[in-house]
Amino acid sequence: MRTFITAALSLVLLYGCAAGAPATPTTGPTETPAMTPSPVPSPSASPSPPPSPSPTLLPTQSPTPSAIPSASPSPQAGRFSIDLYRKGAFVSELVPYYCLPAAMQVMINMMKDGPVDTTRETQDRLYDLARTFLIEPYVGKTGAQPEGWAAGLNAEGWGPYEMAIIPTMEEAIHLAAHQLRVTNKPVGLLVWRGAHSWAMSGFESDIDPLISDDFTVSGIYVEDVWYPRISSIWGPSDPPDTLVAMERLPIDYRKYRRPREVHPDKDGQYVLIVPTSAGDGV
Repeated sequence: MRTFITAALSLVLLYGCAAGAPATPTTGPTETPAMTPSPVPSPSASPSPPPSPSPTLLPTQSPTPSAIPSASPSPQAGRFSIDLYRKGAFVSELVPYYCLPAAMQVMINMMKDGPVDTTRETQDRLYDLARTFLIEPYVGKTGAQPEGWAAGLNAEGWGPYEMAIIPTMEEAIHLAAHQLRVTNKPVGLLVWRGAHSWAMSGFESDIDPLISDDFTVSGIYVEDVWYPRISSIWGPSDPPDTLVAMERLPIDYRKYRRPREVHPDKDGQYVLIVPTSAGDGV
């Protein structure tokens, strides 16, 4: 069973998810002169197994949510596909720097029973909640950090979630797919070099992760809360529940690097928010 690395350094989410630092071609979705992302080599189809880090759970509260996701379906032979997205679960970030609480809101909508909640009131509340977990150093007066993403979901009763820091994209997505399958809960991805938040609702692979850990992911289902906006840096955002092929994923899912800040644990790594389960040792 793979485990996770957590970190205690801050993440600044600029503009589209963000703190108020100047925008550059690596900072996120501000509408600056049009730029085209540099071509990125396609990832290897057969990633090596990720290392086994030693995780620590973020602060957790235990309120009772409206529903807890049911156990994962039984193992399935052959090629595998899973998508937790439910109709109406998507909500765009209602303020340009609300990507993290908006992604939290979308993830909760996928996990809860009963009507979805796409209200501004809830997004405001999740933003305030995430900001209670800010960690220094932090540049800017707006935005939230991945620590607040994980801790906020835990405080709302949807955990346990943890922040993971993984050295390669292939290993990060392998981990995301495994934990999504095991827990039947969505995953959060820090994209655009850490400047933006996506919810990951599912994936397609050659083998069901419940059958073997030696599986290869061919694509992931994502909800980009910047939609329907168009970023002059990253281009148009995909509609909710889009299947993004692994070959295209490196355009958006880049190694973490925030301008004006140095984060030794995160810089040059891939950051994600993963659900865990009892007995994982995570």
